[in-house]
Amino acid sequence: MKYVVILIVLIGAPLSFGEENLNHQSHMAPYEFGLSLESFTLKDEHHTETAPGVHFHLIKKLDNSGFFKDFGIGLGGEFIFSDEVHYGAMVSLAYYPWRELAIIVSPGYEFAKHDGNTENAFAMHYELSYAFEINGIHMGPVVSFSETDHSEHYSFGWHFGF
Repeated sequence: MKYVVILIVLIGAPLSFGEENLNHQSHMAPYEFGLSLESFTLKDEHHTETAPGVHFHLIKKLDNSGFFKDFGIGLGGEFIFSDEVHYGAMVSLAYYPWRELAIIVSPGYEFAKHDGNTENAFAMHYELSYAFEINGIHMGPVVSFSETDHSEHYSFGWHFGF
C-alpha cells in the first residue's frame, strides 16, 4: 500500500503545477478537522481481524498561494474497536496535488492492549482521500494503511471534513 501512495505522489506532483491547477483554488479552509468512519483489517503474526474504527485529524494548510498552497501539517489519531483495542497518535503531513485529493503521511505511535498490557510501537500511517463539498462539509471515500515492526492494518471508509 505504501508503494501505491508513493506512486500517487509521483503522478500527482505534476498535476500541482499544471495550467488547470494554477487557476484552481482549493475550497479547503485554512484549517480542517477531518473525521473518518472506517472498517479496519488488522494483521499480525498471530491473527487477522476486522473491526470498526474512527480516524481523525486537524490539519492547517501552510499557505493559500505559492508553492506551499498544496501542503498542510497537523495532528491525528485513531481508535480501532477490535477485541484488543488499538489507538494511535500521529503528526500528519498532507499533500493536495489535485483539486480535493489528499495524500497524508503520518508518523506516530500505535498503542494496543494485549493480555492486559499496553504495548506501543512506532507506526507509519498513509492515507488517501477525495472529498466532495456538500453544504459546506467535505465528504468522500478514504483508504489508509498503517504499519509497525510487528503488525499492520488497512482500512476503507468515509471521510467528513469540517
